[in-house]
Amino acid sequence: MQEIEFWRTAVYHPLSVHFPIVIIILATLFKLLSLFNHKFKSTTQILIGLGLISTWIAYYTGSQADGEVSRTICDPTVLKNHENFALYLGYIISLIALIEFNLKLKIFKISNKWQSYAVLIGLIVSCVILTYVGHLGAELVYNQAAGVNIPSEDCREFE
Repeated sequence: MQEIEFWRTAVYHPLSVHFPIVIIILATLFKLLSLFNHKFKSTTQILIGLGLISTWIAYYTGSQADGEVSRTICDPTVLKNHENFALYLGYIISLIALIEFNLKLKIFKISNKWQSYAVLIGLIVSCVILTYVGHLGAELVYNQAAGVNIPSEDCREFE
């Protein structure tokens, strides 16, 4: 029986990519709730911090998987768009985190109201970009079998 490599570089990305998806969506919902009830502010800040960290981890693992995946796909422009928009998402989340933590630390004297709205708008934009990045990732996996171990017709490697 042939040993299947479960810890190929390309496997780390799908393991890490789902965290920022959930965390950014939750951060958006909690930010919206925090506009009406201030008890959600701390949770929002924690989620934005976790979203920042998990987004950059997902981007890093995707960059590591790029070398393995790019050799097997048919349309490399999809991979490039996936990577570019993930990078844009990382930049936006980083900016959101800076603004949100300025709300807490008050380093720059800017209206809290406008900063809160800027963070909410940024999170909504992040959700839109995140949806597009996820769509491109799904297209890579399901249409081009990127990073997928395709068994032989008789599945002998599983015997």
